[in-house]
Amino acid sequence: MDEHRPRAHRDYGKWPPERVVAWAETIGPNVGELARAVMRHRTHPETGYRTCLGVIRLADKYGRDRVDAACARALRIGSPTAKSVTAILRNGLDRVPLVEPPPRGGPGAREHPRC
Repeated sequence: MDEHRPRAHRDYGKWPPERVVAWAETIGPNVGELARAVMRHRTHPETGYRTCLGVIRLADKYGRDRVDAACARALRIGSPTAKSVTAILRNGLDRVPLVEPPPRGGPGAREHPRC
């Protein structure tokens, strides 16, 4: 049944998704939330394990706090991917506050005619 899959994938496939999420949470709560988001967006959660494990491994290079902050930013911008987390860390954006756009229709907002 699993013979066509690489050995590492077969081993990961035996893990319940909760195991990967629990491991991610040992790095930080946002890492755990990112792992949950990855699993939610996959038809088969085990296809997201490598992504999650890659994010967990980033803590070896960047430290737990930075990876957790990068995951928080990736979640906030709607891009919960290993690629986004890595780019955030490489560019030091985990250390920069996320600027929120001004609310639409609030004070000082101008009306734009619809075309």
